[in-house]
Amino acid sequence: MIERTMPLTVRVEVDETGSYVAEVEDLPGCVTQASTFEELRSNLREAIAGNLEVRRSMGWKVPDDRRMRLLVDATV
Repeated sequence: MIERTMPLTVRVEVDETGSYVAEVEDLPGCVTQASTFEELRSNLREAIAGNLEVRRSMGWKVPDDRRMRLLVDATV
């Protein structure tokens, strides 16, 4: 299998407790959360890898390349 870099659309929000919650819009069901943004980035890599592994093992389509869009909602 050839590995490639694939930009994905990730929606990041800050919940009422101050935790970061992220959803990869291009991969249904791929969500994660963390108490810091740095931890969220690490968790996202793991969640994306796991989601893609399941998709491949089930014979499901892996999305085509897209531009990355990162939206962060913050309480001000």
